[in-house]
Amino acid sequence: MNKEPARSFYTRGSMIHSGLEKISRTPLADAEWRTQTKNISLERFYMYVINPLKKDGFVVNRNGFWCITKEGENRLSELGAIIAPAPKKTTKIEPHAIYPYDGAELGVKPARKNAEDFLRYPSRVNSRLYYRDGTVEVMA
Repeated sequence: MNKEPARSFYTRGSMIHSGLEKISRTPLADAEWRTQTKNISLERFYMYVINPLKKDGFVVNRNGFWCITKEGENRLSELGAIIAPAPKKTTKIEPHAIYPYDGAELGVKPARKNAEDFLRYPSRVNSRLYYRDGTVEVMA
């Protein structure tokens, strides 16, 4: 069986391999196929995925839907399945389980004697006195 090798370069796990695997499951329209494979512009998807697969005879368009051919299925079986990346292991540390939270920093803090006396005195701006409760007093 002297079969001409594929004209495009196919790498396992590449975008073109992923596109071929997506289209092998069910016929898809080009926009849907693009979003399921990799969300890039439709022009780039045609350039990097659809055109090489179409040129090599691995996919055909039937009534607006792209379908994989027998040659495409053979090529996909040669490439094998795409190995999904392993999920990242995250360890959730719950500090309240180790050290119960008491909220001490939200309570009233002890202050030194007469530390908050400034709150009783108004602020002076020109000839007016502004108190913390909102009253304004005009100086004569």
